[in-house]
Parts: sequence; C-alpha cells; structure tokens
Amino acid sequence: MENSDKKKVSLEKTSVVVGAIAVVLVIGLLTYICVTGNISKQQTRMAEKVYTVMGVACREIENPDAPIGIIKEYTYTIDTELEKDTTLAFYTVHQMVDVYIDGEKVYSLKPSEHISITEDVGSNWVMIPIHGSDAGKEVKIVITPVYESFRNRKIEFLMGSSLAVYSERLLKDMPQLILSVIAVFVGFIFILMAVISILRKHYGMKLVNLGVFSVMMGVWRLTDTRFTPFLMPDKSVFLYYCSQVMLMLGIIPLMKAVKDKFKKVSQCIMDVYCIMTALVCIFQIVLDITGIMDFRESLIMTHVVIVSGAIILFGVNIYEFVRYPKKIKKHTMTKLPLICVIGVLADTAAYYIKGNSSGLLFSLLTLIIYVIAMGINVMINYGEQEKQLMKK
Repeated sequence: MENSDKKKVSLEKTSVVVGAIAVVLVIGLLTYICVTGNISKQQTRMAEKVYTVMGVACREIENPDAPIGIIKEYTYTIDTELEKDTTLAFYTVHQMVDVYIDGEKVYSLKPSEHISITEDVGSNWVMIPIHGSDAGKEVKIVITPVYESFRNRKIEFLMGSSLAVYSERLLKDMPQLILSVIAVFVGFIFILMAVISILRKHYGMKLVNLGVFSVMMGVWRLTDTRFTPFLMPDKSVFLYYCSQVMLMLGIIPLMKAVKDKFKKVSQCIMDVYCIMTALVCIFQIVLDITGIMDFRESLIMTHVVIVSGAIILFGVNIYEFVRYPKKIKKHTMTKLPLICVIGVLADTAAYYIKGNSSGLLFSLLTLIIYVIAMGINVMINYGEQEKQLMKK
C-alpha cells in the first residue's frame, strides 16, 4: 500500500515537472518565432499611412442656442495634390459635430430627437470620406461642446485610409482591450465555479461576488477605450452609460466578497456603504431621467463614492489590525482588495490630471493581480474542502 502511494506521489510530481518543462518550451518557441523574421515580403505599393492634418484654423463663436453658449469652428483646405480617395478622421468626447465640404453639409452628429433624457452624445469617431475630386476645397468642422469642462478640449484631425485609422487605434488600445477581456473571462470562470459549488451544496456566494466584480471592472475598461466606438458606432451613449454604471456599482460585489473575513462591526459598516452606493446610483438615474443632471454632470458623485469605499476598506483593515492582530495575520487575503482600490484611485486621479481615461491601466493591472491571487487562494480552499469531504 505504501509503495502504491509513493508511486502515485512520484507520478504526480513527474507530471507537474514535465508539464512545466513543456510550458516553458512552448513559451520559448513562441517568443523566438515572434521576434524573428520568418517570411520575406516585398511590396511596391504601400498603404497610405495616417498623418495629422496641419494648418487647421480654429475660432470660438458665441451661440446662445448651444449647451454652453459657444461653438468651435475649425477650417482647413484639402491638399491640392490629393489624387486618390482617403478619409478624414477625428475623435470627439461629449461634443456635437457638423462637417461641411465647400459649404455642403456632409455629416452631422447630435442627440436623437426621440430621446430627451440626455443631451450627451458620448464618445465618437467621425469618419468623413474625402474624394480625389475634393482637392483644394475648404473643410469646415463645427464642434459644439455639451459640457463646460470640454470647452477647450483639443481635437486631432487625421487623414489616411479607414483601415489605417482602425489599425493604429487598435494597436494603441490593445493592452487595455486584452486586460479587459481577461478580466471579463476570469469573472465568468469564477461565476461558473460558484454555480458548480452551489449545486454541490458548498458555499459559493463569495465566488459569485468575485466573478461579478471582475466582469464589471472588465466591462468598465472595455467600454472606455477609444477603439470600442468603432465596434458599436451607433451606441456611443450606451457605451458611456455602461462604463459609468460599472464603475459606480462595481465596488459593491467587491465589498460583499471580502466582508466575511472581518468582524461584525466592520461587516455592518460595509453593508451600509453598499446600501448608500446603490441609493446614490438610483439618485443619479432619477436626476438623469428628470433632465436635472445627466450622468456626466453627476460624475463627481461616482468619484466621491469610490473614494469613500477606498477609505472604508482601508479603515476596516486598520481597525481590525489594531483590534484583532492575530486574526488579520491569519487572513492575509483581506489586504488584497486594497490593491484593486489603489488601482481604481490611481485611474481616477489620472483622469483629473490627464483630462481623459484613455489608456489608463492601473485598475486593470491591480485587478488581474488580485484575481490571480484570489484564484490561487480559492483553489487551495477547494482542495482542503474536498479532502475533508473525502475523510468524512
């Protein structure tokens, strides 16, 4: 019997070692193939690259009918040496747009007349086909900011093929897109594991909350990239609202997932915070529906809620460390949510410093670290539970 157990342990160790060697070799092979040239390609006709339009004149014009009382007018002349069709592209955030070529309106972006709950148009890529016959014509772009905070927002006008614009933006947003998809995928895996655990009559709500938190954070960053409007060009307002709601409510499942590690007083504080967060979100929705203040105008409420959640998480950790130092040392996982909070706070601070949230990865990176650590912890706990069940 002992020999059989020894052989079993030996086989397990061998399988782990051989598997690890295979993984290392695969990573090395793929890395080598990626960094070395495997094909030889020659091409005489190259695709037109994206370049920034120079010499664009800008002036601010007072307009009492505009949301903030002014409009921005940009004008430039299309290159007279333009021989083939191309595309004028630029990215707008909470700004209405009208584009004229030689006095003819060729594009308009504004809120739908059928929807009255918001004047916002979200974030959009404006793509205007420029024909070879347009060479020498004047382009006039009228930008109408919806909010005062976007009055002086700089706009970069690009020229090039549509494919080149898509590719360049995809390359810039690739890290954020990959991390967002990983967060969503891991969240669904956690939820699936929780469902299996619940069906087997185990406690699985912690995994559900972790999974929901991971999915919400992934969706938040996924809908907040500059590339996403290319995928859903007619749903820019939906993407913005989705991003804000995920950010607003995402901390609730995080609190629910970690509160069982704390004592009753801390749990009550965290429950009260979750209730208040939900009420603030409901209040924002009421303000939006009634036309008093939309989600963009009440964004400061969202950030206040996030900062408050961070303070509470830090506070309960310090309180329990002082009051129950031995318990905190046993449950080191209670400190991991702080990593996620630090990441979200860093992104929030960077938003106010930078003026936009494009390319901010602190929250996603900390989320991935947290999820991996929690995944390992959950797997260990599951293994221990299975061993106890086997003994019983």
